[in-house]
Amino acid sequence: LTIEGTATLNLNGQTISVKNFTLDGGTVNKNGLATSKLNFLSATLNAGEFGGSLGGGAPTASLTKATAGALILSGDNSDFKGQVFLNEGSITLDHPKAVTAENEIIFSAVPTSVRTLILNSNVSVKALSGGTDDAGNESQLDLNGKTLTIDGGTGTAVNTFDGVFASSGTVIKKGSSTQVFTGASNVAL
Repeated sequence: LTIEGTATLNLNGQTISVKNFTLDGGTVNKNGLATSKLNFLSATLNAGEFGGSLGGGAPTASLTKATAGALILSGDNSDFKGQVFLNEGSITLDHPKAVTAENEIIFSAVPTSVRTLILNSNVSVKALSGGTDDAGNESQLDLNGKTLTIDGGTGTAVNTFDGVFASSGTVIKKGSSTQVFTGASNVAL
């Protein structure tokens, strides 16, 4: 299923299940109905606004932001259990459950362009990993004055984010996993 340009997909309280989903502009919304959900195994969300609920419940489900441009996640995606790959452009988290402690955010380390994760709400993630702090191609975490809680649970994983902080905010670490930040940043946390 592909949504392009200025097209809108209204979920209207329905659950739609697809193998692959692509949002390349346009909007997906749930029209105020909490039961609206899009289930998928693989999603490529390049640009636009996703206001519905992502429902890739299997840990093998993945969401990829593959091209330049802005993507806004403005819905409750607490049923999405997979990884989020930020390869190019920006993802704005505009809902407290746009991502959850079930989701690892993986930044591309390929120096092609700046990639940014922007918080417009306090959110939790499982871990941050990958990225680069190469000037002009850096992976940025824009806290935007918000709180990012990293909750790796009871595991012993070590996750390393090599990008930079683009703005100040609060980072809270929970769980027994380890989160490492290696990029050079000039902002106060």
